[in-house]
Amino acid sequence: MCYESLHVLLPELHKLNPEKTKEMITNSSLVANALKDVNEDDDFAVKLKCTVLLAEIWSLFPTLVSQGEAGSAVSQKSKSPSEVGSKLKGYENQTLLQSFGEVIRNGVMEKDNVFKINSIAVSFVLLDRLAQKKSSGAADVYKTLIYALIDNYRSKKCDKTVTKLLLGNFLIIFTNNPLVPLTPLLEPYLAALMEAVSTKNPLSSDEVEFLIKIA
Repeated sequence: MCYESLHVLLPELHKLNPEKTKEMITNSSLVANALKDVNEDDDFAVKLKCTVLLAEIWSLFPTLVSQGEAGSAVSQKSKSPSEVGSKLKGYENQTLLQSFGEVIRNGVMEKDNVFKINSIAVSFVLLDRLAQKKSSGAADVYKTLIYALIDNYRSKKCDKTVTKLLLGNFLIIFTNNPLVPLTPLLEPYLAALMEAVSTKNPLSSDEVEFLIKIA
């Protein structure tokens, strides 16, 4: 499936006719296929394209994701899975919100660094859009990115590139969305930072800048 083309096409279709675009997604197996491939395909390129597409769908239709049932592929309106696409093995007891959230979590925690960095970037774009729409899903993405930051600090090999990416994007989020609370991030971050910092591992310029700007 041409996930990359769909990711580019969906926002344009949404501009022209949001309801028709939503209906197209709801009444197809697009989400079912993307969820299947992001979890089962071994090709990181395919997995990333699926992640980007699912994040795009979530940002365009946050209500659809928060109310949909993963076990029946997508539709909130359907009476049976066959009305909207194939049954999703492994998702029978999950909501779409849980399934989409799992995709984001898996992406930002991926061991492959290239995939992880791209997933983090995608997740921050998603967080920004959901926060602007005041979607409840923003809290889930926010918590996932906080966890990714703390986990990176506590890993045996703290990746400075990942740290810089996360801190820089959090600053952008706080600037663009003043209503996003700092408190959920601050306490665990400061605790993890204090554990990591020593005379042999002083604060980086990115960490200093972050602390100054959130003060």
